[in-house]
Amino acid sequence: MANINSWPVDAAYLARNARKLIRQLREQPLQRQIRIAILGGSTSQELALFLEVLLLARGFDPQFWHSEYGRYWEDGALGNEELDAFGPELIYVHTGSQNIRNWPELNGTEAEAEAAARPEIARFVQIWDGLQSRSQAVILQNNFELPDIRVLGNYDGVHPAGRVRFTERLNALIADEVRQRPYLILNDVRYLSARMGLDNWYDPTRWFSYKLATTPQASAELAFNLTALIGARYGFSKKVLVVDLDNTVWGGVIGDDGADAIVIGRETPRAEAHTHFQEYVRRLGQRVLC
Repeated sequence: MANINSWPVDAAYLARNARKLIRQLREQPLQRQIRIAILGGSTSQELALFLEVLLLARGFDPQFWHSEYGRYWEDGALGNEELDAFGPELIYVHTGSQNIRNWPELNGTEAEAEAAARPEIARFVQIWDGLQSRSQAVILQNNFELPDIRVLGNYDGVHPAGRVRFTERLNALIADEVRQRPYLILNDVRYLSARMGLDNWYDPTRWFSYKLATTPQASAELAFNLTALIGARYGFSKKVLVVDLDNTVWGGVIGDDGADAIVIGRETPRAEAHTHFQEYVRRLGQRVLC
């Protein structure tokens, strides 16, 4: 079996082998059952299939409940008896820029754009508050990828009513809400989509044909990131980074080359790469062991 929990995710391999992998992984001992509800602003079955494989590979035994397509607000804010009976431990609100309803008019002012953003976020607050009032589940919430079309071109990120700028404002408001709500965890779709590139994230044919908001590779990236979040939530994440020192933390072999000859610092590209790695580890607050 391929190492399916390593990055980058091989979406083609997952798509071809998902059901076989699920059968194989369910024959192995699993450490923890987990009930996950997915409230979908887009079709979520492909994502859930990939997520099931990756969670099984991490030792989870996941069970899923799906909302009907597009009923994420109704099921969250107003309630759903089937959802309540399912008793989820995690609720994932799977939304994206296709679900933004209240775009400002192109000639809108700063104040009008802000007036459009506030009720847009209020819809999600209603979802979170409604879910929290009926359940003790942790809520995973996407922020928004940038829109696939810039109507104003480069000015879209400058004009208050530009969709790029408006989306970024919504993301800032979501981040503010997450900081105030300990039961709410951000799934950073904005970063994931930027790393992949929007052309690789969104396929209009899949959206218009099947209401799938992501490409297969993007679904796999989402599943991988969600698996990491869920693993961290339940203590399945790695706490220590253990690496070799020679030709990892610094360039060269200190026992052969001597301390004065190892490659470190900023004088050459190779030295700067090793220095960058050391700074990365320090930022994580992790201890490097040999």
